[in-house]
Amino acid sequence: MSGWTLDDLHRLDRKYAEEGVHTHQRPFRAAVELLGSNFVIGAGGNLEVKLIMDAYAAMVPEVETSWPGAGIGLVASVDQARKAVFPIVFGQNAPQPWQMTGFENAEEYGIGAARIG
Repeated sequence: MSGWTLDDLHRLDRKYAEEGVHTHQRPFRAAVELLGSNFVIGAGGNLEVKLIMDAYAAMVPEVETSWPGAGIGLVASVDQARKAVFPIVFGQNAPQPWQMTGFENAEEYGIGAARIG
């Protein structure tokens, strides 16, 4: 282990936020910055890269779901608010808002709320 800690990851996350680095890019950048010339990926790469990136993802779970796509925002439905990452859609796909915002179904999202009760 190269001697990094979760405090180092917190410090780097704050730095990257101030610099405007996209959330999904931060684990990779942290590994580069913490390992310096020992940063190696691919065949025969440094296992420490994966350890840093996994620790970062555990600390900030949004790194796994924040690829910019078409946009990132908030969606509110009834009494719930959720972060939404809207994908770039190719082909005939037509994802529904409730699917893109992590709700289990349209009713949970509130589309059918007027009919319930």
